[in-house]
Order: sequence, then C-alpha cells, then structure tokens
Amino acid sequence: MAPVGADGVCAGAAVLLIDLDGFKQVNDTYGHEIGDQMLIGFADVLRRTVQPPDVPARLGGDEFAVLLPAVGSAADATTLAQRILDECRRPLNLSGHIVHLRASIGVAVSRPGDPSGDGDPHQLLHQAELAMYTAKRGTKNAWVLYSAELKNAGHPDGAPAAELPDAVDEGLYQPSKAPGRD
Repeated sequence: MAPVGADGVCAGAAVLLIDLDGFKQVNDTYGHEIGDQMLIGFADVLRRTVQPPDVPARLGGDEFAVLLPAVGSAADATTLAQRILDECRRPLNLSGHIVHLRASIGVAVSRPGDPSGDGDPHQLLHQAELAMYTAKRGTKNAWVLYSAELKNAGHPDGAPAAELPDAVDEGLYQPSKAPGRD
C-alpha cells in the first residue's frame, strides 16, 4: 500500500535533480580546493533544507539529487526546490573568496498509478533530468517541474542528456533561452 500524505491522498515519489551553475568557472578561476569547498557548502545547504524521510545525495561532480519517497503533491516538491534556491542566496566565504551558489533543479513527481511513469525510478530520474536541463537552458538558478511537453521537446540536436554537459563545455552545443523568458 502506498503512503498517505497529510491531505489523505496517496503520496507518490519525487526526485529533485540538481546541477550547480557556474561550478566549472569557480574551479577554473580559484582552483579545485575552492571548488571542493563550494561542494561542501552546497551539501550544507541540503543538510539545512532537506528533512527525513527525504534523502539528499551527491551523484558526482557538481550534480546532486534529493529523493522524496512519500511526497504529497507536486507543490510539496517544488516548495522544497524553492527552499534550496532560497538557501543558496547566502554567499559563501571560501578561503577569502566570496562565491554565490546557484543551481538548476529539475523536479519530477510520480503518483501511484501515474501512466506517465508508473513509478519507475529510472523514468522518474529521466524526467527530472529533462526538467533540470530545461532550467539550465532558461534563466538558470531556477527549478522546473517536469511536464509531458518537456518529453516531447527532448534535447536539442538529439543529444542524449548524459552527453549535454560535455557538449556545452566543449562548445559543441550552445544553450538557448527557454521560450517566453527574456
């Protein structure tokens, strides 16, 4: 039986996929020691904002995730995403260098019986990834909630999601602004 949320509705699961904006530039400008301190600073943000039973994790590099195993609604998941961004507004003093954390967050939510993913964790992670790349292509330092329109939009130039960060770093792909954002 699926967990029941505070509103009495069966809770689903959600994933927040988080990529730090500007991490490569911090590493290149100040060095890897400062970059490592930035990662630790962001981990502290997650410690302050994520409460059990939700589970934060570092996936590697500057990519993090938060699993919400029993989220009541998409609004609950996006509220957490916004709290993380709000907490990032505090500048970090890293060995005398003032660094501002910025993150792009993709949010994907699945409810029991949801036909868009049927609770498949791989599908949920893929949806969060599509939403996160949409946030990166937009204004950055923002969250985007997955919707079916993102699935249909796919990735520009047909680039698989796992290859996009390398393509951007190597100058092979230039992110464009999301429609409707100035």
